[in-house]
Amino acid sequence: MSENKLNPTELARDFYYLSQFGFTKAPVTVGGGEEKLRRFASALCNISGADGEVSEDESTFIMGYLASKGYPQSILDDIPGMCRAAETKTRDDVFMETKELLAFGSLKKAARQIIYDGIRAAARDGLDEKEKLAINGIAKELGVGEVELSKIYDLVQQENDLRDNRIKLLFPEGHPCLP
Repeated sequence: MSENKLNPTELARDFYYLSQFGFTKAPVTVGGGEEKLRRFASALCNISGADGEVSEDESTFIMGYLASKGYPQSILDDIPGMCRAAETKTRDDVFMETKELLAFGSLKKAARQIIYDGIRAAARDGLDEKEKLAINGIAKELGVGEVELSKIYDLVQQENDLRDNRIKLLFPEGHPCLP
């Protein structure tokens, strides 16, 4: 019997990164530390708050998503405050903060993921026109072109459709845990 005990949090985190992106190592373990993670979390809050409100659905998504990625409790505890702060930021503030984010470790290669995750978070209560404008502006600031951005929007929609189809196929009679 092995003396190495599995850490369920690390196991879940590594499984997520492997199954979602094919990563053999979770980026949260590579360079930049907690500040990198905090800025990524803030970027998702900022995009969701671009319409002046981060809804409970958006906030819950951000917290659950970041928890599944192995973010430390200290950052998860700060998400509600980040969401409240995001509701009063100007688009210029959001653009500047997002651009600064790319200076941290592995986030230099994460512009498309920030956009992708931001769309997913903001869409939890429906994408508002102000959120779309923020996403488009952030994409521009990060060097993500219109064609790439359109493909990211399409990918999010395809994934939502796939999830809906999977639910319909696997649970045709419904399930007590489904809304």
